[in-house]
Amino acid sequence: TGPDNAYTKATTADGALLITPLTGQDFTLFLETAGGVGVSIDVSPKPGNGRTLHLIPAGVPLRPNPDAKAWEESQPFQKALVSVARSVVNGDVPESYTEIKASRAPAYNPPAGVLLTPERQLAGSHLRVVRYRMKNAGYVTRALSEKQFWQKGVRAVMLSTRTLYANGEGLVWVIFSTDAEGGS
Repeated sequence: TGPDNAYTKATTADGALLITPLTGQDFTLFLETAGGVGVSIDVSPKPGNGRTLHLIPAGVPLRPNPDAKAWEESQPFQKALVSVARSVVNGDVPESYTEIKASRAPAYNPPAGVLLTPERQLAGSHLRVVRYRMKNAGYVTRALSEKQFWQKGVRAVMLSTRTLYANGEGLVWVIFSTDAEGGS
């Protein structure tokens, strides 16, 4: 919503919102998605080309996944965790897990000293897995261990290599808890 006659709006088939200001006055636009995510945008109209904004929430609520929940809860937690880890490292999808856009992965900045780019995300009910491409942008070889990637909400870490050479790349799989006490 916004002030009357301040802008026109249109939507596209893929869900984009196009806004054209009709006034030179500053105004605030309030948006809320069907999923309940809200944002306010301060608009200062100026002549020239417009701007494109991609609004990506820092944390994305997962949709209920009763099949994954039943599978995860049908066995001890450690067994489920090991099974999920083995599946993703071998390129498979754990039983009843669904794929989510990697760009919607939870905020994650471990003190490992490498650049991380999310490539794939799989979600169950209590766990979600993100595969990151890691890059050593430095000039020195970096030794890696799983504990360098730990932070609140992380349940397991798997590395494709323990040594990342200067400008080298590798993969890291991080399993996050989706439960409130897990912090993700």
